[in-house]
Amino acid sequence: MTNREEVRGLLQSALDKARDRDYGPARESLEEIVRQVPDFADGYYYLGLACSRLGDPAGARAAWERCLAIDPFHDRALQSLRELGVPPGPPEEPPPAAQAPAEEFAAESYSQPYLEPAGLGGRFLAWILDSVLLFASTYPFAQIAVGVALAVSSLDLESLGERILEGERLGELFALLAVVTIIGWAVQMPVYCFFLYTSGQTPGKRLLGLRVVRRDGGSELGVGQCLSRFAVLKVTGALCSGLLYSVALFTPWNRAIHDYAAGTIVVRSKAAPPTYGERVLIVLMICIALPVAVYLLWGFLHFVSTIASGFPPNA
Repeated sequence: MTNREEVRGLLQSALDKARDRDYGPARESLEEIVRQVPDFADGYYYLGLACSRLGDPAGARAAWERCLAIDPFHDRALQSLRELGVPPGPPEEPPPAAQAPAEEFAAESYSQPYLEPAGLGGRFLAWILDSVLLFASTYPFAQIAVGVALAVSSLDLESLGERILEGERLGELFALLAVVTIIGWAVQMPVYCFFLYTSGQTPGKRLLGLRVVRRDGGSELGVGQCLSRFAVLKVTGALCSGLLYSVALFTPWNRAIHDYAAGTIVVRSKAAPPTYGERVLIVLMICIALPVAVYLLWGFLHFVSTIASGFPPNA
């Protein structure tokens, strides 16, 4: 088991040596640190700095790419790679073996792209979790918004229901369903986009170790990307019952239509510590979703029992 105090001491020693411009011993200490703690992103970042100061750009590149394999949002490693002249986005194809760096450590690291596409199974499960939580937590607000819209429109639902049962005014029914759907999306959109804009991780993606990042640089998303991703996700899901999601089966990086529309990819990534705002919002969503789920389940069971009671008992 790794001794945290020993690693902390090695890191402090390495940083002290680097400040004294003693980069060779600093590199050795940092290599020992990342050997003991392979998922220490900052360790690889500082190792890259030491390699860079020693005139070893291949080693620096390898260390920074390994850093980004652990934390795709490590801004200092991204910036260092840009200054080194290496595009920070995921490559379309892995580099040929003949172009791999000669050094053993660099070759081992560079052979693995630092962004790994998320599997379709994990994405689907994350979508299910997010959809359930988002629907249940925004359900009361959507109901209020729908009620206000109906009150403003002065629509007589009872009369409309009777006419629909008689086969009339089906157009108004579809229009009403469209309005209700759009209102539901409008209520859900700020919540969904807040998580994407803040960390790229919705609650479901955070739980499963996935993250949405920019296709061109692996950094955080812009507001427009968050909005377009949500809108296309909902529209394609509504129009084709989710069939367009299967496009991801045949595209590089498992990208679906909404990924192409927003210029994003979904990658494997360890869950970053949630911000204070994310923690508060997640707690609020769970507190709202739990009683709503109980209410909806009770309503469903009551509906089933009412239907069942209408049938005569078996002889």
